[in-house]
Amino acid sequence: MFYDKLRARLETGPFKNWGIYSGSNNPVMKWLEGSVPIGPEPDAIELYWEFNWNAFCLKAAIKEVTAEAWAQIRPTLIELCASCPVAGRKTAAKRGTWVTAYKWEFDFCKESPAAIAQKTIEILAHVHKHLPSVV
Repeated sequence: MFYDKLRARLETGPFKNWGIYSGSNNPVMKWLEGSVPIGPEPDAIELYWEFNWNAFCLKAAIKEVTAEAWAQIRPTLIELCASCPVAGRKTAAKRGTWVTAYKWEFDFCKESPAAIAQKTIEILAHVHKHLPSVV
């Protein structure tokens, strides 16, 4: 229900088209137009944005053949995210197919959907446009 209220706020801003679904163990709301392929196809790393529980995350879909490239790209990506005026944090360097590179945590009990939507828009406005140049 909170994601639905948050999605309604986000749909009025510049970053539209959010999908809500159930992850394997958690609620997820993904920006459906926010995928950015990094590197050559067909083995590009796909960067994408989603809310996972109460955190807004920049995630990566990594293929086995791109794990080494991810290790090189990740520090630059973290530096870009850390420059955002909305405070967040890097995550542990994990291996796998879907990994979180950076997250911004919110308190859904204390922050309104409007406030979280505004911060999300600030994050996307600051970071998203620079993702293609991370390579």
